[in-house]
Amino acid sequence: MMSMTSIIFLILLVAITILGLEIVVVLGVATIGISLISGAFPVGNIGITAFESLNSAPLIAMPLFVLAGNLILRSGIADQLV
Repeated sequence: MMSMTSIIFLILLVAITILGLEIVVVLGVATIGISLISGAFPVGNIGITAFESLNSAPLIAMPLFVLAGNLILRSGIADQLV
């Protein structure tokens, strides 16, 4: 059976999704809300955790890979390769 925290998290997810917000906002608000309710994760650590999780090479490489692909496409090099 699900714990009470999981049930509250799911109810928050559904309630905020019904408001029509983007899924990123829904997950962020629900996560911060459940951490405030449960007290298991100090709210002061949210910024530090978010910064540390974004400080990784694959997350930096993905947008640069997309940028390189767009540059290759718009410069016409892609047509010459095919």
